[in-house]
Parts: sequence; structure tokens; C-alpha cells
Amino acid sequence: MAKLTRKSVLNIILIFSVLGLIASLYLLKSHYDPSSGGSFCDLSSTVSCSIVNTSVFSELFGVPVALLGALWFLWLILRCRQAQLHDGPHVVDLFVWNIFGLAFIVYFIIAEISLGAICLLCTVVHVLIFAMFLLSLSLYQREEKVPLLQAAREMWGWIIAGIIIFSLPFVLFNVLQQDQNHDSLAQCLTAKEVTLYCSSHSALCAKTRSMFGSSFQFIRVVECYPGEESSQVELCSAKNVTKTPTWIMEQKGVEVKRAEGFQSIEDLSQFAGCKG
Repeated sequence: MAKLTRKSVLNIILIFSVLGLIASLYLLKSHYDPSSGGSFCDLSSTVSCSIVNTSVFSELFGVPVALLGALWFLWLILRCRQAQLHDGPHVVDLFVWNIFGLAFIVYFIIAEISLGAICLLCTVVHVLIFAMFLLSLSLYQREEKVPLLQAAREMWGWIIAGIIIFSLPFVLFNVLQQDQNHDSLAQCLTAKEVTLYCSSHSALCAKTRSMFGSSFQFIRVVECYPGEESSQVELCSAKNVTKTPTWIMEQKGVEVKRAEGFQSIEDLSQFAGCKG
């Protein structure tokens, strides 16, 4: 690494940043619109991007972690370009920014341990961040040291811009965006004997749960994933549930109709004849 020139190191950081941005945008898309067939990196129940990317750990104070990651990489690209074009405190900025990036690694490692699942694409992002941290550290050690206070004064405008940009998602998701209440629809579904057959390891089930929010507590749910404490695999098999989520309406124990795959609030309202 010591043989690499300043220009080469910055070029590598820039390339890694673009790759990280692409990966983060894919994870963001999968978070909001998970494929019924799962992500390309869903290999098993323990190696699954979908499980991690739609779990409770996939959002931080209501903001998708993938969005924060995309902003982090985008900001790193901008700062890297500044370091390429100008000398001065920009290398210090890159080093400090990559230290913050290590927090993403720690957060997702804790999430993966808690979930008992590994997100391969997240791991790729972690490797990129750690590699960029080492690269920025090498630059910081080789270049003339700029005191942090001096660097902060010289980059005051960038610091303010960064604070504003990273504050906006939390404002938009927590202040301006109000949660919709679907209590009436959830209670109506249960009253009309509609049952949701779902899997705790399904991205589309996680999306359904997120869509209902706190109203999900009123929905009658049958867990179809084997190994879970509340699992009712035999019932799912008896009902011929082959994919999750599956909504089944019954009358006195006899199936009337079913809807397979993700259903929007409007779809469910029409399916059961309920008001959303």
C-alpha cells in the first residue's frame, strides 16, 4: 500500500465508493420493493440479504439504513473528488469520514448476530468500507498533518452541508411523514375470518408487516416457517400454502378464496370487502 501514489489511492477510494453506492441503492430498492422470489443473494435461511434488509434492524429511527449508506458513499465520492482536485485538509476529512463508516459495520454485525442471518451484499459493503478506511489511514499517515481544529475551520461549509443532508432523512421520515392507521382494515379482516399465512423469513411478509405498522397486531397470522417457536407448518401444509404471504378467507372453516403474494392496502380492502 505504501508504494501507491496519492492519486492511485484516491482513485481506488473513488471506485470503491461508487461500488458501495450501487450496492446501497440496490439494498434500498429491495427494502421497499422486495422481489417475490427474493434477492439474488438469498441462498438459505441463514444467508439471506432479504431477511436482514427487511428486518427491524434495516431502519434506524424510521430511516432505511440502506439510504443512510447511499448518502454516506455519495458524500465520500464528493469529498474524494475534492481531495483529488485540491491539497489541504481533505485527506483528514476522508480519514475521519471513514471512521464514521466503521459504525455501519458494527451496526450490521450486531444485527446479523441477532437475526442469525448473514447479508452477503452487506458484507461486500463492509469490506469496501474497511478497505477504504485502511487506504485513507495510509494517506493520513503519509501526508503533512493538519490540526483537526484548523481542518474544521477550513471545511466549515462542507461540515454544515453534511449535517443538513444527513438530517433531512430523519426529518422527512419522522416529522413530515405521518403513519397511516389501518386498525379498521386489520380488525375487519379478522372479523371476516381472513388469515395471513406468512413466514418470518419472507421479505414480502416483512413488507406486509411494515405496511400495517402497529395495526398488524389485529391481524390473525399463521407462521409457516419451520423451526420458529410459533410455527404451524402442519396447518400451512394442510391449507396448501405454497408461497408466503398468502391470505385465506374462510367461512365456518371452509375456504372461500385466497390471495397469494404481496397485497396492498387497496388490494386487501377489495379482497375482503373492507374499508381501508
